[in-house]
Amino acid sequence: MVKVRGGPMRTGPRARARAARTGGRWALAAAAAWGLQAAPALAQSSAGAADSSLMRELTQLSIEELANIPVTTVLRRPVPIGEAPSAVFVITDDDIRRTDVRSVPEALRLAPNLDVAQVDAASYAVSARGFGGVPSAANKILALVDGRTVYSPLFSGVFWHENNLLMADIDRIEVISGPGGTLWGANAFNGVVNVITKSSADTQGLYADAAGGGLDQQLGLQYGGRIGERLTYRVYGMGLWRGHTLTPAGARQTDAWRSGQGGFRLDWDGQADTVTVQGDAYDTSVERGDRNRGQNLLVRWRRTLDDASSLMLRAYVDRAPSSGQGVAYSVTTGDLLAQYNRTAGAHQLVLGGGYRRIHDRYDALAARPPFILRPASADVDLANLFAQDSIDLTGALQLTLGTKLEYSSYTGSVLLPNLRLGWRVSDSDYLWAAVSRAARTASRFDRDFVISPVLLGGPDFTSEKVIAYEAGYRGRPTAATMLSVSAYYNVYDDLRSVELTNGGLPAVIANGVEGRNYGVEAWADYQLAPRVLLSAGASVMHGSFHASAGRQDLAGLQSVGDSPNYQGSLRSQIDFGHGLSLDFRLRGVGRRRTPAVPGYVEADASLNWRIRPGVELQLTGDNLLHDSHVEGVLSGVQNRIRRSVFANLRLEL
Repeated sequence: MVKVRGGPMRTGPRARARAARTGGRWALAAAAAWGLQAAPALAQSSAGAADSSLMRELTQLSIEELANIPVTTVLRRPVPIGEAPSAVFVITDDDIRRTDVRSVPEALRLAPNLDVAQVDAASYAVSARGFGGVPSAANKILALVDGRTVYSPLFSGVFWHENNLLMADIDRIEVISGPGGTLWGANAFNGVVNVITKSSADTQGLYADAAGGGLDQQLGLQYGGRIGERLTYRVYGMGLWRGHTLTPAGARQTDAWRSGQGGFRLDWDGQADTVTVQGDAYDTSVERGDRNRGQNLLVRWRRTLDDASSLMLRAYVDRAPSSGQGVAYSVTTGDLLAQYNRTAGAHQLVLGGGYRRIHDRYDALAARPPFILRPASADVDLANLFAQDSIDLTGALQLTLGTKLEYSSYTGSVLLPNLRLGWRVSDSDYLWAAVSRAARTASRFDRDFVISPVLLGGPDFTSEKVIAYEAGYRGRPTAATMLSVSAYYNVYDDLRSVELTNGGLPAVIANGVEGRNYGVEAWADYQLAPRVLLSAGASVMHGSFHASAGRQDLAGLQSVGDSPNYQGSLRSQIDFGHGLSLDFRLRGVGRRRTPAVPGYVEADASLNWRIRPGVELQLTGDNLLHDSHVEGVLSGVQNRIRRSVFANLRLEL
């Protein structure tokens, strides 16, 4: 029984290269709305079985092979997903291509262990195990692109519309629900999203795509080449146009946006050394007047020291100025990381450390800005040391012990320990359990957010903390089925609150909220027939949060967001032969309570036609069941997300 992990078949140079491998911003407005409200009151495929044995080799994976897809995010070293002691879901490049998603947050809807809510044309709230529905609360998940952190130090959340990628360049997205603080540190609080792009050696030749419809349009062009035997490169450019949402009354919202972006990647592959240099630059503007620009440059060097050890050094710089809503904000981040891996008998060691310097500046452009940051400019230092040992106890039983010591110039030092136990019960069944501690480091909004004279920042705000207890099963109950189930119980402390000082104004931001949540996440693939694959996912969560003893929260627990108690998804992937396939997706999300957002059910579908090798046409419809629906809240407004239909033509030469 086989599982096809591909869209329509590809036989261009990029596909052959891949087969050869072995293995201001909306957040400023949201924060202002949060502060103004607080002051007065004080969230896999069967396409191309097909036309030749070569094409089958390029796209089909058996259920057994699927369990051996390598993931690196769980233990910061490659390990088969079937032996990863964590709740991890992998979105493959074939998943992305087959569903024709146009952005990373839309791709993340494929992960059943995430809560993804689109709140306007440019903005998403992406969370794991709670804290969803509102972008200002969705600040407890670490997002990375090739090891570069992309969450904003302004509020610890992600400006997703600033982090666009040519989707064809994504190799996979590893999604972990649950803490990852021991290895990843700051912000790996309730989950990690790790976007890993392809080597330039796997993107050789010309690639172009053009997509358009009544709501969105985009163009992408890329060329990959080779210089000598060891150096490969690619350069790309892309333009995006995203249509507006609707106001609650059904009128046109002023949130349409567009972006121009370009970049490059170089990969040098020596016998013992590999070097990657990559960079991007973008310019994004939103109809309401926001403009976001940025550049980033990353360098990574890996050396194989011997058969049992390796060293990796990585450095990047990221600059992101923006303006809008009467304010201007710029942030420059420099980051250094060193990591050493060694196998010594039954031990697999990961040792390392890093340093990050963040410099930002805030300027009020309006005479009476909605808020200020005090001081207007700040430098924040983050430093860490981490160590982890995975010990093979019996061959079937593995114990992982690790910890990270992290220092922030805002909040001082915090220890982030981790213990994981994995048991290979049989060739097809794996059990795991874990207990870990994670923290979210204070952001500028936590410490320096001021609405004079009623709210005067959080000078004593410390890191938010969680202790997580997890257990799970991953395996193949039958030859045609792959199943993953995980359960968790999280205890939270020192969550953000707004409190009076000395019984009156001004109020300050403090750590006066605590609580807990618990739930179950599950997903499965079932090969119904050689050309039909069914997938399903579901999560159920319950939680309770309140002000700590003797404390208060005049913000009404806004910091914990509003996640649904349940959500579920179904996906069918059908190959009709002759280059034609269909992907159909159904998702249901429960209601959000505060503020009230009704639950919804929506459907997406993609019809793929491989006209000939290297030429592919795709017709996709999103949100097909309703003209418009609401998914979350931004600045107190429930924008309506519209139905869209578009066509995409791809060329690979």
